[in-house]
Amino acid sequence: MVPPTTRQGRWSYYPSEVTADAFVDWAKEHGAQLLFMQSGKPNQNAFVERFNGSVSRKRHECDLGLQNMNQSKHEGARMKSIHTLLVVLGLSFGLVGQADSREWYVSASASLGGDGSIQAPFNTLAAVQQASGPGDTIFVVPSPIQNAPLDGGIALKPGQRLIGAGPPVVGAAAPVPIKGPGLPIQSAGPLAVALATLPQITNTSTANNSGDAVTLANGTEVANLVISGTQRGGIYGLNVGGVNVHGNDISMANLSCTVGFTVQPQNIGTYIPGSGVFNPGGVPTAWAAILIDATQGAVPVTIANNYVHDGVCNNGIDVRAMGTSQIYAKVIGNGV
Repeated sequence: MVPPTTRQGRWSYYPSEVTADAFVDWAKEHGAQLLFMQSGKPNQNAFVERFNGSVSRKRHECDLGLQNMNQSKHEGARMKSIHTLLVVLGLSFGLVGQADSREWYVSASASLGGDGSIQAPFNTLAAVQQASGPGDTIFVVPSPIQNAPLDGGIALKPGQRLIGAGPPVVGAAAPVPIKGPGLPIQSAGPLAVALATLPQITNTSTANNSGDAVTLANGTEVANLVISGTQRGGIYGLNVGGVNVHGNDISMANLSCTVGFTVQPQNIGTYIPGSGVFNPGGVPTAWAAILIDATQGAVPVTIANNYVHDGVCNNGIDVRAMGTSQIYAKVIGNGV
């Protein structure tokens, strides 16, 4: 995956020591983050080779699609963009040492002094955040719904998975009461799953992670969590790619009523034909329960089958591309 150069009108490749420097420059120009194997852990190379093989197969599938499809010019350009993106995915988002990954457990019902094992889970998000490393999987063990959720939020490391253990929390069943700050509310409507225990987390303070329950990193996955009563967002990511957010139940987000962005100054329509009122200050909108921001680089994200409801002062799902960024977003099957 080294960008070729031209010499006398023909494609050629420079020696490896030259292409390495050239590729570092290319990555900086395109906002791609280079992640390397950890020193003294050569077994991580097996994961790298497997990932490269997967990328090669996907590129081949795109090649076949480009050769055989009879589509519009717009669709052809889209396929070419995906093809180009797959070339850089491995270097931008995937090279985390998952060969040495571990599993950790955290529970709101756990006793103090746990070691993060399934037998003795941690009892705080801060503890599992400190102990875990890139590529690890963190399971949130369901606890009784009358218990307070795990508080304080968590900032994920590259390649980590944050998964709510137990049955799916989003499905088709009767409503379930979820306890948040203040009075409990009847939440989730027809998409809720009536369970006596739930993998619940929150962040009731802006002291950690700006009040977000989950802060994403490159290549992370967040699934099957119940997030309620956050000071700001439920799940937030800035310039993160290869993330997958799916199957989460998020309610009562942004209790602080933090502004997400301001719609530019505009004429606001009235009921009188041909007339409007100019608003020079713009229209502020609230922070979203699930929010992905990008200011640079190519950012592929998937947001699927989440349920956002009972909003206090929040948008539902926002994806915002700013500056020189490009976001490749798959947003599907969500209920807001």
